Amino acid sequence: MSAFVPIVAEEGFEIRFGDVVLKGSAGLEEHRDIRRLFFDEAHIYNSIDVTAAGSQAEAKSVVQWEASVRDASAPRSTRIKTVIHQSWLIARSPKTGKPVIVRHVVDSFKYLPGFEPPVSETSAAPLD
Repeated sequence: MSAFVPIVAEEGFEIRFGDVVLKGSAGLEEHRDIRRLFFDEAHIYNSIDVTAAGSQAEAKSVVQWEASVRDASAPRSTRIKTVIHQSWLIARSPKTGKPVIVRHVVDSFKYLPGFEPPVSETSAAPLD
């Protein structure tokens, strides 16, 4: 997690995924803990669009996210594949003047046909 600290806003940082809102450094740690459920990940970016306005920028991306996940009771892991539409708000840190992530929103998250997780794993949303 220490690699992310310099690139996220010290105040007001949040991650949104559906009804879930994770805030601040505690939210970033919770996000990291959720992501540990997944392995052999691949992020394939289909598009990234950035719009700058003053001291802020909004980035929108479409990514195909692939990962393996294994339920503790399952003999094998399952490969999942999704298409995720995301929005990012980036602003300059008032302390350093460097760009930092203020907000990350998962706008839509859809599994590709045939790559959905088994029912027991659907509660393990990646919050990517």
